[in-house]
Amino acid sequence: MQPNGGRQGRMRLPPAGGSVSTAGPNRLVLARSLTLALALAAGAVRAATPPLAVPLALEESAGVARHAWPASASVPLPRGRVRRPDALWLAAPDGRAAPLQARALERWPDGSVRWPLLDFLADVPPGKLATYTLREGAATAPASGARVRLAAGRDGARVLDSGALRATVPAGGEALVADLAAGAVRLSGAVPLPALAVDGAPGGAPSHEGVTVETEGPVRTELLVTGRYPAGIAYEVRIAAFAGERFLRLQHTITNLADAHYAPLRSLLLAADDGRTGFRILAPLMKSSGGPAGARAADAALRTNPRAAPAARPRPRRP
Repeated sequence: MQPNGGRQGRMRLPPAGGSVSTAGPNRLVLARSLTLALALAAGAVRAATPPLAVPLALEESAGVARHAWPASASVPLPRGRVRRPDALWLAAPDGRAAPLQARALERWPDGSVRWPLLDFLADVPPGKLATYTLREGAATAPASGARVRLAAGRDGARVLDSGALRATVPAGGEALVADLAAGAVRLSGAVPLPALAVDGAPGGAPSHEGVTVETEGPVRTELLVTGRYPAGIAYEVRIAAFAGERFLRLQHTITNLADAHYAPLRSLLLAADDGRTGFRILAPLMKSSGGPAGARAADAALRTNPRAAPAARPRPRRP
């Protein structure tokens, strides 16, 4: 194209990041200078932002040494600071990375994490205080240790493996845990569903509606078992396994769906028998407090052995 008496006009493309301008070189230089100034200002803001360091203090009050003990916390984060939960890591008191499992409970409107839920393993001396620090970015070295693994079993069952304990949770039937083993020690029988007794209501075995995965991760994996009792009461049992631990955490929730406004509960019992040793465990999950709707949680399990009386043990409390 040759307008203006045959003189040839040309449009120059600016370098990457610049702006196209047809009004002369002065405006092009101004646009590039403005882009550079904004980039420098953004870098200054990032440099002025202090690194994330949220202290999490764990106090051991039962006088029991805790090694790789399960702990959980939830902390608020500022808007736009953390985009993904896996961008967080937890520093132990000695500065090394601790095993951590993080997920977002709530997010800001811009999509950044507002409330993360943290599951981690902590070491706390008996009667002492240990401070862990939540940080962002990459840890100097990844955390090591056992992991919880989840596998599919037969007929829809789920298998929890903490590295020290293995439990099979069926998808139906009368058992809460079909198979339970810790190393070479295996419970010969199944752990039945908790038995609920309601005054004035017919008894019977509870129904088992299924098992679902509620939380899956390397530190904590939790299953949800649901069903109903004959008295019109629904139940939820959450079974959690923790990395490297030889125990399961059970959380039992019941909801009255019957026509009556109150259900006078007499007992809620979890029992497990080992036919080889004659050892029986009775765990009173709930005891009546005398009121129409009152019930209080039992503090510890009652263990009976026909051969010897169990030794008294302190009741540890999770930090």
